[in-house]
Order: sequence, then C-alpha cells, then structure tokens
Amino acid sequence: MKWQAFDIELSKADMQNIANRYHIDADKKSILENVYDILKAYIHVSAYYEIIKDYSKENTGKIAACITLGKSLDDILNYMSENKQIEKQYMAECISNEVLFKSYDIFSGFILKKYNYNIIEYIFPGDKINLRSIKEIESVLATSKIEISDKLVITPSKSVLFYAVFNIEACTYAKVPSSVICQNCSHPCH
Repeated sequence: MKWQAFDIELSKADMQNIANRYHIDADKKSILENVYDILKAYIHVSAYYEIIKDYSKENTGKIAACITLGKSLDDILNYMSENKQIEKQYMAECISNEVLFKSYDIFSGFILKKYNYNIIEYIFPGDKINLRSIKEIESVLATSKIEISDKLVITPSKSVLFYAVFNIEACTYAKVPSSVICQNCSHPCH
C-alpha cells in the first residue's frame, strides 16, 4: 500500500460556490470563511492506494484507493455538535465535502504525474459495484488509518473508498492534469 498527502486550498471562488450550492446566505459568508480558517488545522487529506494490474484488458488497470480528510476533522465536527454550534457544523460539513470532492481531481493529477496513468473512471461501492465491495477495497489497502464497521460505516467519516480505472496510454487531449478524468472529457476520442 502506498500513501500520499495532499494540500488542498479552497479559493474565494470555491467558497462562493459552497455558499451558492449549500444555500448559505450572503450575510453569513464571513462566518463561512472563519469556519474554513478553523478547519484548515484539522483537515489532513491523505490518499492510500494500491495499483492492481488488469491483464484482461490491454493498457488498463485499476487502483484500489481511499481518500480521507483524517480523524482530527471528525474531532472538530463532534466538538461543534456537542457544543450545539449547528450553523458552524453545517458550514464545516459543506467545506469538508468540497475538499473531499476536489481531492478526486488532485488524486487523478498525482497518478498522472507519478505513473503516467490516466484515470478514466472512478467506481464507487454502492454505485456500479456492490456496497460490500468496500470491504474488498479495505483488505487490499490494509491500512489502520481507516476502519469500516460491520454496517459499512467508514471512520474517519470524511473518507471514501473506490476503484480508479486507468489507461496507460498518455492522453494528448488533457489540458490541465487535475481534470483528466476521461468520463468528464468532451473530446470525441472515446
């Protein structure tokens, strides 16, 4: 199993998108920004991954992976909940969801840069594969940094396990390494 930490900063535009997407009023934007400033010390984005060769299809393979924002984020979210800071907790959830969402593109860019593999699809348990596949991914990764209960609850809570399908042929159409997911590409090559 391999490990990689990522630094993910949210821009002013990202913060505005969060406010719009999660219906946070304009007069609450300063609170949103303050919550983000607090969370920066608690969000620790890490990817745990293992490359799995797929010899059934030429030039492709998959990566079993977990991206997590870390246990300390759970601690601050729990603190906010216990202290009835509902508005701040909601904002913190929104911010951490955005960081987790952005981490997929960062992970794709990292895999492209390090291995020259183009992520062409993410496959999530409960979507295209059985939800119980989450245990299979966990066993491949064999890390103590995440836990999955018998009821398939993941700890830390802001964690996701998935397979990333890759193609080893270099994509000449990718303009920005952090947006190279073929399923989101509009080029007619696929």
